[in-house]
Amino acid sequence: MKEIFPEKPWLAVMERNGQPMFATMDISILFSNSVSYGLYLLDHKKIEELDQYEYDCVLESLAFCWTSIAFLKKINSSKIEKYKKRIYASFSNSSDLLSLKFEMLVFSMVSSKYEVDIKDGDVGSDTYDFLVHQNERSIKLECKSFTYDKSLIIKANAANKLLTDIIANIHKDTNSKNILFCSTIEIKNKISDKLDSVKLSNIINQCMKGGVPEINEFYTLHVDKIDISNLTDDEVEAKFAKINYGVEIACMTSIRNNDGNLFCVKICVSNIDYFVDELRKVIQKAFKNQIKDGNSSLALFFSNTELFRLIETNLKFKSMVSKILDKENVNSLILVTNLFAEELQSFPFIGYALSIKEYLSSSKYSAKLITT
Repeated sequence: MKEIFPEKPWLAVMERNGQPMFATMDISILFSNSVSYGLYLLDHKKIEELDQYEYDCVLESLAFCWTSIAFLKKINSSKIEKYKKRIYASFSNSSDLLSLKFEMLVFSMVSSKYEVDIKDGDVGSDTYDFLVHQNERSIKLECKSFTYDKSLIIKANAANKLLTDIIANIHKDTNSKNILFCSTIEIKNKISDKLDSVKLSNIINQCMKGGVPEINEFYTLHVDKIDISNLTDDEVEAKFAKINYGVEIACMTSIRNNDGNLFCVKICVSNIDYFVDELRKVIQKAFKNQIKDGNSSLALFFSNTELFRLIETNLKFKSMVSKILDKENVNSLILVTNLFAEELQSFPFIGYALSIKEYLSSSKYSAKLITT
């Protein structure tokens, strides 16, 4: 990667005037720049010095590098410079990096089975990503990616800011010992005014001492109490990870206090209809404007794995998929999530773990493009 980009564009994201920026970055910003952070760490730390989060970022950055290099080696030479520029620019734009990473991965998976032409950027009216030649016919394939909090009721940055203020105002003197207090703010509808962190902190403090949780049309406050006196740190983490009231947007945990108590605050979204509405618009626009003619497939990547899991049970989503698959030009709708890096036992020793769901049209000519 350094040979392709000797300027090391990832350093521009992580450093400013020679000073590391990540130390003052919001956790959600750092998360979205994990590839640049991982490459930064490779330049500044030894592998044995990394903690688990840093190690995961390094794995992620190496997987992205390998995917990029393999992609550049496989595509037509006339496309190489264009994609080099896209990769270079993506380091400073996390949403572009997500989209590009997904496109390259889809190309890698599909081209391992079929001949694939890259159409994005071609002169003419075609604006889709790939043309897949499958036996005696061709399928147009477009890729779309959704960031972690795309079209949800509350954004990750706002959620993290709210949790930071709440954690700072939670009273640690609960007259309890070795208890996990997990407070979850379940967002149910769009809130016109900013949530009041002081009010929420006061309600949480009352609930931890036996008060009644807040329930209104916009949100419900849940406070779960779990005895953790005989649990290891990993077992405690598993306990609060299982407490779920929808799609988790943000989570913060304090360190144990002198009484052995631990305080965890989460923000979850239980109403995903807003997201489904946005998803419908994206899908309809793609099939109408980008892959409107011929046999077409649309691949969608969800960076939020919980959203991927919940969406299949959403009635609006089920109805939408049924209508889309009835259209004459539609071959399939492909949903993908879990785009995180993992170690492999054989070359290239690193890859992406994926969950894939492909909905095929009722046509006898429809065919799977991606298989796990």
